[in-house]
Amino acid sequence: MYIKRFALGLIVSVSLFALIAFAQQSSVATVEVTASQKEAEVGQQVKLTVVAKDASGKVVNEQPSTYFAGPFDAATADENGVIKLHGPGEVIAGAIVGGKNGFTKITVKPASIKTVEIEALKAPLVVGGTFQLAATKLTPDPIRLRGWY
Repeated sequence: MYIKRFALGLIVSVSLFALIAFAQQSSVATVEVTASQKEAEVGQQVKLTVVAKDASGKVVNEQPSTYFAGPFDAATADENGVIKLHGPGEVIAGAIVGGKNGFTKITVKPASIKTVEIEALKAPLVVGGTFQLAATKLTPDPIRLRGWY
C-alpha cells in the first residue's frame, strides 16, 4: 500500500515538475539581428546586435545561445557575435535566442588595395624593350611590385 502511494506521489510530482518546466519555456517570439556594417571588405570583422521580443513586441532579456554565419568558407562567427569575413559575396549571419532565430545579410567586397610599392629596375630598360612586373598582395594591405626578365 505504501509503495502504491509512493509511486503515485512520484508520478504526480514528476508531472507537476514537467508542467512547470514547460510553462517556464522561453517567451521569445521574434529575434531581430542587425550588423554593425551592411557592407564590408574581406578581412574585416562585423559585430552583430541581437534583440529578442515576445509576442506583444516587448523586449525579452535573453541572450543568444548561438551565433552563425555562412557560407562557411566566406565567414565565421564567434561566441560574442563577431563575424570574420574571409571571402567576397553575400553572407547570411544570425543568432538563436530561446529556440528562435534571426538573420541579417552582409555584402562582402574584395579587400581594397591601399598601397603599392614598386622596386627599382635592376637593369636598364631600352627603348622598345619590355619588362614584366608581378604584383603580390602583402598582409594586410600593401602591394609590392617586383620585376624579373
